[in-house]
Amino acid sequence: MPHIRIVNNSKIVTNAQVRAAARAIQVQVRRDFAPDWGHSATVSTRRKTAADWVVSVQDTIDTSGALGYHDVTGLTPTAIVDVALCKHYGLNWTVTLSHEVLEMLGDPTCNLVRPYPGGRSVAYEACDPVEADRCGYLINGVQVSDFVLQAWFTGAPGPYDFTRKLTAPLSLAPGGYVAVLDASGWHQVFAYSSPGVVSRRELSTRVPARGVRSNDD
Repeated sequence: MPHIRIVNNSKIVTNAQVRAAARAIQVQVRRDFAPDWGHSATVSTRRKTAADWVVSVQDTIDTSGALGYHDVTGLTPTAIVDVALCKHYGLNWTVTLSHEVLEMLGDPTCNLVRPYPGGRSVAYEACDPVEADRCGYLINGVQVSDFVLQAWFTGAPGPYDFTRKLTAPLSLAPGGYVAVLDASGWHQVFAYSSPGVVSRRELSTRVPARGVRSNDD
């Protein structure tokens, strides 16, 4: 079971705020996410080993327009959250942090896909379809991201996401999206977002460069 270490490199949020977020996400991972996705972790701001999966909370990142992303550095999953950009657009940085942690756990190698209609594949991402702040929920006063359940990918009877915003498999909440792979490459499929509402998918310019590996067991 990996240890995910959240490191505060931001001057905007305090160490106490990051510790509170880490504690809430630890509850989310073990209580809410792991029973359905089958992946768990310890989450804290403390260093355990050199093999820690590190999430950096900082005031700028190297991907223009992205609020956060997860990737693989060598063999180790990593992630970055841009607090300043979240705040600039009125979005909750703890939702972005939760989003990246859950997606690291669900697809640590950033290369898993599941079947999608029309002979295509969809990226195995936990939070993108329901990533808007208004889909999230509170744990100990910290807002965390909603996430889809396995039924969303497989078409099994619902529920299809943790907070039960979705009513069908492969559906999207307002502000959500999926990355879809077809013969011509990766594309993003978007849900309608209410006028004046900024969503993470509208800001993100990053489509993962995935070496595709099916996860349709």
